[in-house]
Amino acid sequence: MSIAVLLADDQALLRAGLRMMIDAQDDLHVVGEAGDGVQAVALAARQHPDIVLMDIRMPDVDGVEATRRICAGRLAGAGPKVIILTTFDLDQYVAGALQAGASGFEENTQIVHGLGQLGLKPTLHQAPVGQTDLAGDDEPVTG
Repeated sequence: MSIAVLLADDQALLRAGLRMMIDAQDDLHVVGEAGDGVQAVALAARQHPDIVLMDIRMPDVDGVEATRRICAGRLAGAGPKVIILTTFDLDQYVAGALQAGASGFEENTQIVHGLGQLGLKPTLHQAPVGQTDLAGDDEPVTG
């Protein structure tokens, strides 16, 4: 079964690079690209991806609010997992994104490097590198 991935980032070059690396994998495919949070929410509702790779800082609606909107539509665990892409692993917005329903986060530079080394596939198949502690203390756990 192929994993459907939605890319949401305002940098077209980054989206193009991610698409190229994801589409090169047999069990991953890109179902859409969004340049801002409004587009990401609309495409997630229309394309039903398994994973959304969401930039945290985008014009119009940022990644935190777009994540909140996408995750609000999930029923009983159905719907996409959102992995936040950020410049810094301790970005001030990451906690807000995790509280909004993101499954985890990854640094932009690491995810691009990881894709090149096939390191993203375990993230997409299992769980994201950064996630909230399931014990409930809401502290991000980084891998």
